[in-house]
Formats: sequence, structure tokens, C-alpha cells
Amino acid sequence: MPSHDYSYIWLPLAACLVVASIHSYLGLHILAREVIFVDLSLAQIAALGTTIAVYLGWEPTSNAAYVFSLVFAFLGAAVFAVSRVREGRIPQEAVIGIVYAVASAAAILVVAKAPHGAEEIRDILVGNIVFVQPPTILIAAGVYAGLGLFHWIFRRQFLAITFDPERAEKEGIRVRVWDFLFYVIFAVVITISVRITGVLLVFSFLIVPSACSVLFVTDLRRRLILCWILSAVVSLVGLRFSFDLPSGPMIVCVFGIALLLFSLVRYVLNATRKGVALSKIGLTAATILAAYALSVRFLSGPGDTDAQPLPEQVALASSLPSGASDADRALLADLASQDEKACIQAIDALAARKEGAAYDTIVKLARTGSNAVRDEAVRKLPLFGRADTAKLVREWASHEKDADLRYTMALALAELGDREGVNLLISLLHEGDSPFFRSEVLESLQRVTGDAFGYDSDKDAKANDDALHRFDDWWRAHGEKLGPDEVRKAASTSK
Repeated sequence: MPSHDYSYIWLPLAACLVVASIHSYLGLHILAREVIFVDLSLAQIAALGTTIAVYLGWEPTSNAAYVFSLVFAFLGAAVFAVSRVREGRIPQEAVIGIVYAVASAAAILVVAKAPHGAEEIRDILVGNIVFVQPPTILIAAGVYAGLGLFHWIFRRQFLAITFDPERAEKEGIRVRVWDFLFYVIFAVVITISVRITGVLLVFSFLIVPSACSVLFVTDLRRRLILCWILSAVVSLVGLRFSFDLPSGPMIVCVFGIALLLFSLVRYVLNATRKGVALSKIGLTAATILAAYALSVRFLSGPGDTDAQPLPEQVALASSLPSGASDADRALLADLASQDEKACIQAIDALAARKEGAAYDTIVKLARTGSNAVRDEAVRKLPLFGRADTAKLVREWASHEKDADLRYTMALALAELGDREGVNLLISLLHEGDSPFFRSEVLESLQRVTGDAFGYDSDKDAKANDDALHRFDDWWRAHGEKLGPDEVRKAASTSK
């Protein structure tokens, strides 16, 4: 098996642990209140606030957009606090669903008027935990610590309104007021966490550990400890096995596997005849595996041979309009060819014409092809003008070990106007192991910085230590202020 560098997981793991620290506790409340999807609804309301901020002219990552999202989340908190009545005709879960649907529809309408912000807003919601930075983690940790302390100081009130609201009312606790405070805190946590990990991972951290803990533990404190342990283990496993896959979805899938395993263990432990229970589980697993094997064999067909066209070639060649020329179909089929030269020529021709039918396959080639094919695919992807390309390239670069490919990825990000391209160039300047490579990277950087800061391409990183520190200082001072046009200067003479 190929070896992989797993040093990249430590910052994402720290972010996961920070998020889990408070979500595990809040998840126990949410599970007890039976409002499982409240975080998705609040996240969508916060996204609506961000969408409106973008429509009014602010950047989606600006402080103004964050304030908008927080204010909207507070409004959602008020709605959920008011809707929690014991004898209401409309269940609170229905209110949560309605609010989610309306917020989603409103966001779509606003995005239709702010097309340039749509992709950025989607990125905020989806999240990319691989690229989380230490300041973000520290700010989140500080806020969560403060909110956790507030919950600890007033734990009697918060626990009472969640686990025994009738007793809380009899004791004179103002349930509506404390409910509103609970949802306000919840809104703050969700708004911050979604920007770090994305909606799906936030939902998983909130619900899955709590669901697993209630299967085995009745004491609240022990449930919380189990939630923290489970979240830490799942985060580590998910990040460890996501070296060539998106980290967030991988962690979510591992959470799903963990819940399945916990459920099976509980089923066996509670069964009167444990041997029979284990046999049922084994038979079910065998049936699923057999069905999978048969479906794969059936779908592959009995007559498939190496001489036949690859499925990718057939699919690509048939994806063009019926009036397309044979030459166009041949180019698309060449993308799935084993001939490296033919594949590269097809990438060049199709990307130059911005042939949309080829985009997904070129993305696949950028991940799985030979180094030469990957290099060409990454170089050409910006030509398609797709807003989601930058996110893909950032993900690949975070796992890539080949310095030349990372340099190509840095130039592609720069061409897309993504600031991470400049940051990646600076990191490559730290790592460059040949004078020619260092010279190329320095030339790209100088077009943005306007200064070499005394860096000498003929010398190694140790001899250039002072210059490298100056580049790092420049990035900290100017990185967040770089506009797309300034960033594109780094790729202005790239192939």
C-alpha cells in the first residue's frame, strides 16, 4: 500500500474536538426535546441571513455577513422558543420543518438576484474542515467555553426545562425565557460550527453521539463522557481514512457506521437468545453481501471483455447532442483512453472549447490519472469557469505529496482568483528541493508580492530562513485582503 502523510489531520482533528465539546452536550438536550432537525433549520436560517448580506454587497465571509446570519439565527431561536408548547395543535417538529422550507425557498430567491455569491454561500454551508486555521479553532473554543460555562452556572434551569418542563414551571422557572436563552446559545453555536465543518457534520456531531449514548447509559454525565470519547474516535478514524476523499463526508459516514455498531451490540445484549441474535445479524450481512456481488456481476454483463470500449468511453461519447461530429465524440472517448498522450490532447482540446460534458471526467482524471495527465487536467480545469473548481483543487492540494503537482494546483487556484493559491505557493517555497523549482515558485509569488524579500533560489530553505519568515509575515498582513485580480497575477504567465 502507498504511504501517506497524515500530518494534515491534526488541525481538523482539533476543530472536530472543539465542535464536539459543546455539540455533544447540546445534542443530549435536542434528543430529549425530540426536535432532531432544529440545527438544520437554524443553519438554513443563518444561511438566509448570509445570502441577504451578499445580495446587499458584502462578502460572504465578512463580519457583516456573519452578523446578518447571527441575527437571523436569533430570530429563528425566538420562533422555536415560542412554538414549544405542550398542548399546541401544531407539533414543534412541524414548525421546524416549515421554517426550514421557507428559509430555503427565500434563500433561493435571493441567490437568484445575487449569482456571484451563490457558490460562496454553498461553500460556507458545506464547509471544508481540512482548511480550518488555528485562529478559527481558538475563537470557536473561546466562545464555546464561555457558553458552556453559562450552561454550567445555570444548569438547574436548563436541565429542568429540557428533561422535566412541568416540574420547572411548578418551581417558578420561566420556561419560555430560558427556552429562548437555550435556542439563542444554540443559534450562536450552530452559526459558528457550520462555517467550520458544514451542515452535515454539525448535525452528526449533535445527534449521533447522543443517540449512541442513550442506548447504553442513563446517567447524563456518563452519556456526555461517552459522547466525547465517541466523537474523538470517529473524527480520528474519519480523517485518517480520508486522504483521497472529502474529510467531512467521510466522518459523517463513520458516524453512521458507529451508530449501526452500537445498535447491533445493544440488540445482541438485550436478546434472550444471543446466539440466535448473532445468527440473524450474520445472515443479514451475508444476504447484503451476496446481493451486492450479484448486482455487480449482473451490471457488468456476461460479455464484457478488455477489447470492448470502456463504459466511460461509451458514456462520454453519448453525452454530446445528437448532431455532434464524430471528431467531438472521439475526443470525449479519448478522455477514458489508456493512451496518456491521447488523453492529454483530448483534455487540451475539450477544455479550450469549454465542453461541459467533459468536465466531470477531467475532474476524475485530475485525481486518479498518471502524474502527467493529472498535471494537465488541473491546469485546464479553470478554463471551464466552474465556481466549484477551486474547492476541489484546494482539497486535492491538502493531500498531495508531489511538489510539482502542488505547484500546478497553486497556479490553478491563482487563476481562479482563490487566495489559497498564494498561500500554497509560499508553503512550496519552504519545501522546494531544487533551484529551478524554487525559482519558478518565487517568480509566481513576486508577481503578487512585488518583492522577493531577499530570497535566493540557489540556496536551500535553511539559508533562506529570514526571507521565508518575511513571506510568512507578508501573508499574515495581506493574505485576507487580496482580491481575485491580485491573486491571478501569480498565474499570469502560467501555461
